Amino acid sequence: MKKLFIFVLIILIGGFVYSETLESILNKNYETRGGLEKLKSIKTMYSEGKMVNSQQNAEISMKMWFKVPNKFRTAVNFMGKKIVQAYDGEKAWWIMSFISPKPQLMPEKQAKDLKDMQSSFLPLVDYKKEGNKLELVGKTDVDGTEAYKLKMTKKDGKVIYFYLDADSGIELKTEMFINRGGEELKVETIFSDYKQVDGIYFPFYIETKSAGMNSGKITLTKIELNKQMNDSLFTMPEEPKETTKIKK
Repeated sequence: MKKLFIFVLIILIGGFVYSETLESILNKNYETRGGLEKLKSIKTMYSEGKMVNSQQNAEISMKMWFKVPNKFRTAVNFMGKKIVQAYDGEKAWWIMSFISPKPQLMPEKQAKDLKDMQSSFLPLVDYKKEGNKLELVGKTDVDGTEAYKLKMTKKDGKVIYFYLDADSGIELKTEMFINRGGEELKVETIFSDYKQVDGIYFPFYIETKSAGMNSGKITLTKIELNKQMNDSLFTMPEEPKETTKIKK
């Protein structure tokens, strides 16, 4: 009887462990978000809302564009000045109108930080296609909620941790480290207020926290999927060439 009990216990434990595989956790995430097929059907995403920066403590209007696989652009209006940051899949550039109205390539350090923090907007769906590795670390607590902790190692070696609600599989937050002045700083991005858009759930409240950097809170007011976007939207504009006047 004792051997039989141990045998049954092993089977039950084995089944429990199997239910917590990376594949089953990802499938739960996909289903909760709206289904893998719908997630894969997203080719572009446009959103707009308000951002509050921890330093200025002022509300700033913002717009964001994403295009599969890795193009993005953000535009904010701060005190009447336009700030644009964009990545065309190869080059990162910006317009900092309080310094200069001309578009400029980002310095290498800022460009790397931007690309690190602006991963694919569907990183758990596209990770294999992007050449990234994903593994299950275990379970942990996120502000009183039981969560699965996943470790993504990008093909460039950068590591991002994802925390998924153990019940629903939905993303609660991400965690990564960036180098700033020779110091490794932890950056947390927290997701909440999920709402449905075209049958897919997206977080409408996003908060970024870091002890050594500006923290920010974003409240989205609109998300549009598969909106037509030309690649030129993400490409750094060329400066108009001076024309030579022809003397008559």
